[in-house]
Amino acid sequence: MILFALALVAFPITTEFVRPEFNARLRWKEVFESGLNQSGPEIFVRAGIFPRFEKILTGLELSTRALNQDQSVLNNYFESKEIGLSQAYLGFQIDSAFSIEGLSVMLLAGKFSSPSMSSPIIYNSDIRPEGFFENLRFEFSSGRLLIAATAAQYSLDQTAENHFLSERQRRSWIFQQGIMARRQINLETSVESSIFAYLFFRPSDRVRAIGVLRGNSSTQRNYRPIEANLRFEAKPLSLFASLAASFVWNPSTEDDQRGFWVQSSIGKKWRRDNFSFDVSYVYSEPDVTMAALSEETLGFLNRKGPQIGLHYFPFDYLRTGVSYAHLATLSSSVNQRDRQDLRGELELKF
Repeated sequence: MILFALALVAFPITTEFVRPEFNARLRWKEVFESGLNQSGPEIFVRAGIFPRFEKILTGLELSTRALNQDQSVLNNYFESKEIGLSQAYLGFQIDSAFSIEGLSVMLLAGKFSSPSMSSPIIYNSDIRPEGFFENLRFEFSSGRLLIAATAAQYSLDQTAENHFLSERQRRSWIFQQGIMARRQINLETSVESSIFAYLFFRPSDRVRAIGVLRGNSSTQRNYRPIEANLRFEAKPLSLFASLAASFVWNPSTEDDQRGFWVQSSIGKKWRRDNFSFDVSYVYSEPDVTMAALSEETLGFLNRKGPQIGLHYFPFDYLRTGVSYAHLATLSSSVNQRDRQDLRGELELKF
């Protein structure tokens, strides 16, 4: 992967053609959670190429991340680290579809980064779901307003109980559908909102077991969360700022479990010689969604508490940062305790 990164600099013509991306993150993590303490370095590496041939979309990516292991830990007797296929997809995008100016259609099939705007309660951003994605988008002629309808069918695991045949079936699925809108008020001010409904169709025992370790109750089987997201970006007083918020509700639980996440950021990220400062708060009840897919930095689910982070970007492609989170448990669990999380990171991205 290091050779891959060097090739991006050495061959700019090739870079334009294959559209490569590279991301490496080195992290030192200290987690203080009674009986579940963690300490040590971790590494995350991802490299891919994403060629586009007129209307055809393709992608191929390798990375170190797996479903039940968020990073590769650097303390296991110098053993080699696993690298797997994290993206491999084929799709197409048609602009001016049906001869309507501003209307575009996109279809993807394979394993890919989720194109939807989702909260960290629902999805860890490093996850690459597998399945199908459909998007119908209309951008008004002014270029300042965009609306879209999306749907996705993600294959969650290989096996699940078959309710009708009383035997094993091949797949359990996640079905997602929703709408989003984006308004570009001026060059530096925009607002984006979305609402999505999910159906986790009979999650497998393996995925449910991971979820129980990460905050789900052992008795919950129905996950049909609905989420609403909002993101606002502006530059008041010549200082870039953003506000992101998400609300999640699972009406399939007996007590209508809920969760929310809000984050405020100041400073332009991934710009040379810039600082950024983040403050966030999370509240996520145990069964608001499938904890197996939730963000690890938020302590997964069954958590509440604040998180702060300070980052410096010495170059457009390099980030250094520290973060701290104090996450209490909402419900008593044998797999979770109140948690304090301190991290230092160095990240390369281009």
